[in-house]
Amino acid sequence: MTTGLYEGLTLLGHETRLPASPAAAVLEAVPNPHAGTPYLVRFVCPEFTSLCPVTGQPDFAHLVIDYVPDRLLVESKSLKLYLGSFRNEAGFHEACTIEIAKHLVAVLGPTWLRIFLVLGTIFLGVATPTEGGAMGALGALILAKVKGRLKLTILTQALENTAKLASFVLFILIGSTVFSFTFNAADGHIWVEHLFKDMPGGGWGFLIVVNILVFILGMFIDFFEIAFIVLPLLAPVAEKILPGLIPGMTPDQAMIWFGVIVAMNLQTSFLTPPFGFALFYLRSVAAKFDYKDRVTGQTIAAVKTIEIYKGAMAFIVLQLVMVVAVMVFPSLVTGGIEKVESLSNDQIMQQLQMPGDEGTSGTPVDMGADAPAAGISASDAANPLEAAPAADTKADGDDPMKDLLDAVKKDQGKTQ
Repeated sequence: MTTGLYEGLTLLGHETRLPASPAAAVLEAVPNPHAGTPYLVRFVCPEFTSLCPVTGQPDFAHLVIDYVPDRLLVESKSLKLYLGSFRNEAGFHEACTIEIAKHLVAVLGPTWLRIFLVLGTIFLGVATPTEGGAMGALGALILAKVKGRLKLTILTQALENTAKLASFVLFILIGSTVFSFTFNAADGHIWVEHLFKDMPGGGWGFLIVVNILVFILGMFIDFFEIAFIVLPLLAPVAEKILPGLIPGMTPDQAMIWFGVIVAMNLQTSFLTPPFGFALFYLRSVAAKFDYKDRVTGQTIAAVKTIEIYKGAMAFIVLQLVMVVAVMVFPSLVTGGIEKVESLSNDQIMQQLQMPGDEGTSGTPVDMGADAPAAGISASDAANPLEAAPAADTKADGDDPMKDLLDAVKKDQGKTQ
């Protein structure tokens, strides 16, 4: 029934060899049997390999290709051979990715294409959000250029919006820093410390009140403001109140525990109405008006904002349950943290002592045939009564290094 879709394929069903280079490889396509229905096609190459142009050594990566087909689908065997042809190709992964994207767009003309590399993506859990955003921007520029939609006006608008967003975050950081300096200069941190120090419940009361405060603030302001303004006021208080709250927990572990609790609480700020970011994301993609489904022909009712709020409640409750679980069971956070053994001053001095019998001096230093024995100079040897106290002092167990330095100084005095 679908045999006609595969007519004209030269690789599928035939014995083929790996192409010598990407230029020699052939990407074949078949008609999309579900054209007009948007769906995602994913192809994963867990060991994409190319040669480093500097060292000539193989360079490995995890390559993921996502695209929404339009009229054509890429034939999988031809794509495998095409990706395998990069094994002997000298090029960095970024350059290879761009070449693959251009080739796929030229052959398929997909509605939407996305290529992720381990080196620059959040999706694979390696890249930071900043790096992932940069890779996404690069991919968007490539696709816009390939499709002929990259214009100076669009690029200028994108750069202006990026600069505005980055400036907003930067000024929040600058403002919070100035506020913290001013607040501390007015001894505000001492006032906050006294406010929480005498709170009923001690450290547990402090944790409960802080989490309630962060949860309520998360409903109205962004987590940036909370992290940059509120937490710098609470962290010094936590350093003095939380250590000792849990037996056996070190001060560093207590602060890590506190940070994880607050971070998990801040996650609820994305879902708590009325200003949760995730709620606005859902609102932007949810239907605002009634519409007719193209497959079933039924009328689908529009999604109301209050329905989105109600749907988020279950997830908020789950996050709060986990916050309580981390508070009640601190080992969930600190269980894998190694405890550093601390030594007292006496223990440190004992480990630093030179090997030797207690109560005796260090090994005499042989400074030559004419060197004084046991740290006694020639002038001291002439007067044994005056030299005796020095010998007694040596018998009290002085530092051997000091004996060596004294012997060197006395030998230098002798030679002069």
